[in-house]
Amino acid sequence: LDNYNEAFLDKLKLANENARENFNKKNISMLEYIDIQRIYIQTMHEYIDLKSQGMMNVKEVNFTVGTEIY
Repeated sequence: LDNYNEAFLDKLKLANENARENFNKKNISMLEYIDIQRIYIQTMHEYIDLKSQGMMNVKEVNFTVGTEIY
């Protein structure tokens, strides 16, 4: 989860927006655009899954010990 810092996520969103603009301007092919979209979606999915797992683990630890640790 440490690999997904705000700077990385901002760069990923910017790359996604640039790909959309370049596709609309016909600077890149549909295949290139789809590949960039696939990478963006996959990376965001992994980030959300990791964040969710982390939150579930914290809840489980807090429940197990009977107090809020985190």
